[in-house]
Parts: sequence; structure tokens; C-alpha cells
Amino acid sequence: LGISVLTPRLGLFFWRESGTSYSAPFVANLAAKIIKKYPTISMQAVKAIIINSATQPTLSQKFDVVPKPVLKRLLGKGIPDEGLCLNSTENEVTLLIEGKIDPETIQSYKLKLPDYLARSDRKVALLEFNATLCFKFKPLQYTQYTYCPIHIGFGIFRNKDLSSINGGTAGDTFDDISGEQKTEGYALSEGWSQDPYYKDKLLCNCQKMRFTVSKKKILDEDSTFKVVVSSKFSKLLSARQKRDYLHEFEFSLVVRVKENPKGGQFSGSLYEGLVVENDLITLAQGDASTDAIAEADIE
Repeated sequence: LGISVLTPRLGLFFWRESGTSYSAPFVANLAAKIIKKYPTISMQAVKAIIINSATQPTLSQKFDVVPKPVLKRLLGKGIPDEGLCLNSTENEVTLLIEGKIDPETIQSYKLKLPDYLARSDRKVALLEFNATLCFKFKPLQYTQYTYCPIHIGFGIFRNKDLSSINGGTAGDTFDDISGEQKTEGYALSEGWSQDPYYKDKLLCNCQKMRFTVSKKKILDEDSTFKVVVSSKFSKLLSARQKRDYLHEFEFSLVVRVKENPKGGQFSGSLYEGLVVENDLITLAQGDASTDAIAEADIE
């Protein structure tokens, strides 16, 4: 793990070093390729696309003794995949939503899945979702806990009313005695990407999640999910500080959807199905109202 670099030592032309800073020229090259192919997207979108494609490398046993915090600093967000950054395939599709949101509001985008998935022979983990959110903000200086003054989180949820998602329970609830399901939560698999409003946790402007969805959940929701974005002030901001952030904040949300067919036999094109069902030609211009609760189709 690492890279061979030129050295200043006589008789030793190269040595092997590791560190995230060495990746800068490689990531810059990849970013330039993305911008060349998609010149209208924002830099936050470029960042989200690269991070969304990245996976952690498999390390040799000699790294077992390295503390996890040190490994995390060394590996960063992982190794990006150039192919995933630049192109979708017939059965693995990258969607981009670029929008704006006011603090203390919530908005959603409907994601309609192609009908052919309902005929798939695979029942478990039929679809895999990899989603990444990035947003920009003006930081508050000289304070660690309010450096990121705005919380923007996201989730991919069941096809429920947005008010239910905003105020409901994420997971299903069951009777303690009978074990029967009492209420159905709004979460498909994961809840919010980051929801630290009532927790002692630093806010982050780059969030990523991965989960799979079964065929049953697709059928239960009539092949329609909701991509939801929520924004709140940091709970540590004073009233005066909040006034400086009473404006819209831009965000870029990348959602990569992958089909996992049974036996490798695809029954349709996920790419074509998503394009037909969601009118993805103008996806990057997805717009939602700035009311306290707003809903929109992906368009």
C-alpha cells in the first residue's frame, strides 16, 4: 500500500511512501475527466461522484496491528473507480440530484423503479443502493463543535407521506408478546445518513451510505421510493449566529442503483427503465419548493 516517489538521497532514487496527500494528483486527474464529460455540474457534485465510487482496499495482515483511527486517516474515503465516475451501465446507474434547501425544512424526490423488477427471480438484495451527499457552507471559525453550522442529512425511504417521514418512526415496531408487527416504519433498510441533532456528534458535510433492498420491499411500495433531504441548524448555534445562515444551501446527492439478478440473468435494462419512469434527461435540475415540507418528482 503506497506509492514510489523520487527521493533526495544519493544512491536511492525511489522509496515507498503512503498518505492521502499522495492521491491529490490522481484525484485531480479524475475530477478533470468528470468535468470534461459533464461540464455543467458543480464541484460538490464532482466530489460526491468520486466519493460515491470509492471502496476501501483489502489490506494485508501486516496492517492488523495498525490502530483503526490511523488506518482511517491513511485510507481516507478509499480508492475511486473511474468507470463508475464517468459512466452508467445497463444495470448499474448513477443518478445526480443537485438542489438547494433552507434550514429547518425537508424535501423529497420520488424515485420510480422499472416494473420488470417485480418479475425477477431474485428475492433477497435485488437492488443495491450507494448514496453520497456533499454540501458547502461558510464555516464558523475558532469553534470546533459549530464549525459546521448546518446539518443536511438524507435518506432513501418507503413511499410514505413526507409528513410521516418527518415525524414518524424509522423502523417497524412489533408486539413484545405475540411478535406481530404493529406499525410500519419509513426506513427501507437504513435510516438517515446522519441525524445527530439530539446527540453529541460533530456534523459532517460529506455523508455516504450503502444498503440492499429485497424484492418484497419493492413490491410493497409499488416500485416507488422516496429520496428525502432534511436540513437543520446546529443545536449549538446562538440566535444571532442563526440569522447569518438564513438562506438556501446547495447540495449534491449521488444515488447509484445496482441490480443483482439471480444467476446473473438480467430480465431488463435498469438504465432504460429508470430513464422512462423518471424522465432523467433533466435530473440535474431537480427542483423542490422551500416550504417547510415539500415534495417533487425526480425530473
